[in-house]
Amino acid sequence: MSASAFPAEKLTQFARTALQKTLGVKKGESVLIEAWTNTLPYAEVFQLEARRMGAKPLILFDSEPGYWQAVSATRPQELGTVGRAEWAALENADAYVYFWGPSDRPRLDSLPDKTREALTAYNAKWYKVTAKKHIRACRIELALAEPPNAAQMGVDFERWREELMAASLIDPTTLAKYGGRFAGPLEKGRRLRITHPNGTDLVLGLKHRKAIVDDARIDANDLRSENNVCSLPGGNLLLALDESVAEGTLIANRPSRFDRIHTTHGGRWEFRDGKLADYKFEEGQEHFLKGFQKAPKGKEKPGILEIGLNPAVQDSPNWEDEELGVVTVYIGGNARYGGATKIPYLSYLMVRGATLEVDGKTLLRGGVPVPK
Repeated sequence: MSASAFPAEKLTQFARTALQKTLGVKKGESVLIEAWTNTLPYAEVFQLEARRMGAKPLILFDSEPGYWQAVSATRPQELGTVGRAEWAALENADAYVYFWGPSDRPRLDSLPDKTREALTAYNAKWYKVTAKKHIRACRIELALAEPPNAAQMGVDFERWREELMAASLIDPTTLAKYGGRFAGPLEKGRRLRITHPNGTDLVLGLKHRKAIVDDARIDANDLRSENNVCSLPGGNLLLALDESVAEGTLIANRPSRFDRIHTTHGGRWEFRDGKLADYKFEEGQEHFLKGFQKAPKGKEKPGILEIGLNPAVQDSPNWEDEELGVVTVYIGGNARYGGATKIPYLSYLMVRGATLEVDGKTLLRGGVPVPK
């Protein structure tokens, strides 16, 4: 089991960080913990810590071997529905910890798209229920750090697992501190410029919109805005850009991942007159085009700026954007973050080591936050 790779004191710290600092669990509250075969040892530590806090934990367990047997023996629609007892447990929980499963992602990815969609048909209702009931929830990315998944994504398994653990232990107050350092100038500014020695030189517009900071902590403000689900590790700032301003070049030196197996490298975007005018990728351009060509009007507009806030993230796949100082620019829909483009499409390029200026004030220099 992966949990056995960590000292007991680190596992305890992990559980305490998630329960106390991320979810704010209090004495007497009900904590629902969803676990699969490979993550049950983690869940047991969380259960013990919840009890030590005076909370009332309940583990919802799913056997991975049993799940795959059911996938082969039953209709996917049957597995994609949830029974009354499980909905009742969710609706009466105060906090929820989700260890991702099933863990065998290569096997899951090999299924037809319609089959995977049917297996997870309950997702929309799950998010609706947790938001309505103000359930504080977190998803544990460490659950996916398994050898088959590491091989699929081309990363060293042990290094990936250690990095996710370290990043999950970062105190939310540290993430909030970095987020606050960037949020003020970005919310008040009008123009931002991103530069990098690789040829990146891009000017984008700001419209005094509110930045959304993921500090890996669910508080009262998050619950009011139905932003009640976070992930561990966490740590990013998101801001809807001015959709009419974009001029220059953005060249990625980090991958853009459309899922676990479809990735682009060396992306280059050219913006003119507020729109994406040209694009080129060293690898994987077909993955970008698959979504871009089908996307509706607005797909070429600047959408979102993201800045990573987590000092322990470096190379965890699908989490590269949370590395402290990494800058990500999205095109497409940004209405969810207070913007004006209401389309279900986003694509992004990511730059590590960039310099970012807002109205001439430097916030990042070479990817390193500049002190106030």
